[in-house]
Amino acid sequence: MKLKVLVAEHEAGLLAVAASSLETGGYQVISAINGLQALKQACASLPDLIILDALLPDIDGRAVCEILHRLPSTAHIPILMLSGSPGKEPDMIGSESWADGYITKPLIATQLVLRANEILMRMGETHLPGSHLESAYPLAGYEP
Repeated sequence: MKLKVLVAEHEAGLLAVAASSLETGGYQVISAINGLQALKQACASLPDLIILDALLPDIDGRAVCEILHRLPSTAHIPILMLSGSPGKEPDMIGSESWADGYITKPLIATQLVLRANEILMRMGETHLPGSHLESAYPLAGYEP
């Protein structure tokens, strides 16, 4: 059974790149384009990982992250924050934001899958997809 990843990103192009990269990496992807959708999808599907844009149009990504960690049904789900602002990592992770990791845009296909694997491994997941990444992305720096 594939691990489920919820990707919440308001930019359609980036959402498509993230979804395609994660699917190629062996994950089942659920998408959301705003914070309210992300909250509903997270509660309904209980994904193994949530990748959350920090600047969603309706509910700020940090607020979504905090809400998800306060709900008993979703508190255990790790969250990887996406941001277009390099250097903001200390503000994006830790106890105040509730995020478990951080990645900057633009997204690089292999980097996103590797960060997803890293966070899930840190959370104790042992059956990770993506062992075929080298064949999926044979060129260094490949960006779909």
